[in-house]
Amino acid sequence: MAKTPKLPEIKKVTGKYSPLFPSAQKKKIAQRYKAGEVIAVLAKDNGCSVAKIRRILLDLGIQMRARGPVEGKKSAKEYLPQTVSAKKKK
Repeated sequence: MAKTPKLPEIKKVTGKYSPLFPSAQKKKIAQRYKAGEVIAVLAKDNGCSVAKIRRILLDLGIQMRARGPVEGKKSAKEYLPQTVSAKKKK
């Protein structure tokens, strides 16, 4: 039997150099967050985790808001009711 060749090690690319989000998209995420959008909604719209969005914002030097609803904006429960209620059932 022939030996299978050893594959090269794959480097994980993270942070501001992530190929998944071009800089223009990261700037749009930051603008939406500054406008008061919830991180959970940004994550859902961009098809990634809340941690990824948070990392992008921190890499861009954006200061995180305190947890909880933003005055005059919808809460995460209003944006994502099925997600929030599903977590409570566990």
